[in-house]
Amino acid sequence: MIFTLPLLALLAPLIPSFSQAAELRQLQSDNFKQVTSQGQWLVEHYSPQCGHCRAFAPTWEKLVEAKQYLEGVAGFHMAQVNCLAQGDLCDENGIKGYPTITLFQDGQMVENYQQPRGFDELSTYIQNSATKYSKRRPLAQAGIPPPELPSASGSTEVVSISSKDELDRIKSQGGFVKFFAPWCGHCKKLAPTWKKLAEEIGPSITIAEVNCDERKALCSAEGVMGYPQLYLYAKGQKYEHNGGRTLDAMSKFAKKALEAGELEYINVDRIESITKKEEVFFIFLHTYSASRKILESVMSASKALLGEAVIYQSRDLELFSYTGAQPSSGPVLLCFKDHDSTTPIATFSFAETTDESAEQDVSAFLRLHKLPIVVKVDSHNFKEVMRSDQGSAVVLAGLRTKGRKDGELETEIEQFTRVARAWRKGGRRFEQGVIFAWMDGDKWENWLKSNYGMKRSKMPEVRVTNPPKFEYYDVTLEIEPIEFNGESIFSTLEGFHQNTLRPRTVEPLSHRLFRASAIKTEGWKTWAMENMAKFIMICVGLSIAGIWLARKLILWDFPSDHANHLKLSNRLD
Repeated sequence: MIFTLPLLALLAPLIPSFSQAAELRQLQSDNFKQVTSQGQWLVEHYSPQCGHCRAFAPTWEKLVEAKQYLEGVAGFHMAQVNCLAQGDLCDENGIKGYPTITLFQDGQMVENYQQPRGFDELSTYIQNSATKYSKRRPLAQAGIPPPELPSASGSTEVVSISSKDELDRIKSQGGFVKFFAPWCGHCKKLAPTWKKLAEEIGPSITIAEVNCDERKALCSAEGVMGYPQLYLYAKGQKYEHNGGRTLDAMSKFAKKALEAGELEYINVDRIESITKKEEVFFIFLHTYSASRKILESVMSASKALLGEAVIYQSRDLELFSYTGAQPSSGPVLLCFKDHDSTTPIATFSFAETTDESAEQDVSAFLRLHKLPIVVKVDSHNFKEVMRSDQGSAVVLAGLRTKGRKDGELETEIEQFTRVARAWRKGGRRFEQGVIFAWMDGDKWENWLKSNYGMKRSKMPEVRVTNPPKFEYYDVTLEIEPIEFNGESIFSTLEGFHQNTLRPRTVEPLSHRLFRASAIKTEGWKTWAMENMAKFIMICVGLSIAGIWLARKLILWDFPSDHANHLKLSNRLD
């Protein structure tokens, strides 16, 4: 997509105006190289005795004031050199006449301006230069060193780990480790694929395994809870692979782990090809003045997308315009889905966070929006969809996959996707978020029936589920069975939000009672921590009461001699 030159002129009114004339920055021999070493600098070499310079002065002053906003947005600066006072510097810069306007970029002279020196002509030149410069400056040049890649063993065979020292060495160098048990059926099934993975990516990262039957302490120390458990160690970080166990899925995961912390730099020219390729992607749009802490927080938080959605970065002013973001508002993180780059599905503004909380806030944003607009649920992603950290509600569809006519399943998925798109664009915003997902009704027939009452014979069927509370809804506001269409699904979602529908429960009564008991116990623990003084007083009081009651019971069980004496003698004293 091609943009016209007045792009920056359209952005200018969005920048706060300056009540005073911008300062005319003067450079000298002792600071010229250091000052112009970063960013773009348009420098006027002039002499106070030059008539053309005096005539040009009002135009230069007007340009400095009009383009001052570009310093923070694009790293474009304007300055002057008085050649009468700085003759050696002007000679060094090859100045032959006055005024001479020269463009410097990151300490290097680019060219002398040769066009007419009118305001409009120079304004257009500045816009051109700033826009081009915004396309080419990656984060690494902004002070963020590129991350170190792990050094691999170079082996294309699976490395067997038999000691803590061996595991520590692989953890420090980088490696993808399978923790397994010989008797585990899933482990046996994974073994040949794991061997192929070593052959494919072994030269770039070590592929290893630990036999947990033989190395129980080692596996326990790594927090292995089941088999097989796959951990990837890179750049001092530990990543668990919960995705598919196909060769392609694991290879993709490993490669993304190696690149974690690196954000590919893109321009507006790439947006169309990326949109076609990626079902979900993020763009971090930042300006020249973005703080280092913000840049680092995004790079660190990007680990939340490992093996899933991709995050890019850009300073391209044309990309700001294309996405509708405003450079004057500061850095933003945009999420795009469903092969549509015309409008971001969600936006995170760094103006609404702090340097201290940026990484945590960005990670939460990425986790909330990393799934496709409609996701297929299977064993590898069940937890992150149906038990997400954000506690999202899930609109869950059960679809038959076997014995279908050509295109029938695809039509149902597309119909469901249209409903999800409509909800994204115009539906009510829930605090807990809403995920649209579907499951294979043949593969998960029993599970869907026992948990949500879905019958294969009636599919496609849909339920609005609330996983955090183990509840679901199968009727609309009109108390009609929910149907596989937008109107019916929206009605149920509305009833769920308004608490006007009575939910059904997923778990059996025994589980509900146990969970309710656990919640109450947790509530008492929280109260005790927050009211420690009262809690201690209650405990002391209960202890005293307990001692008193115990003493009374003992005395009741064992009458005193005095009481027996009264009984035997029929005396009242």
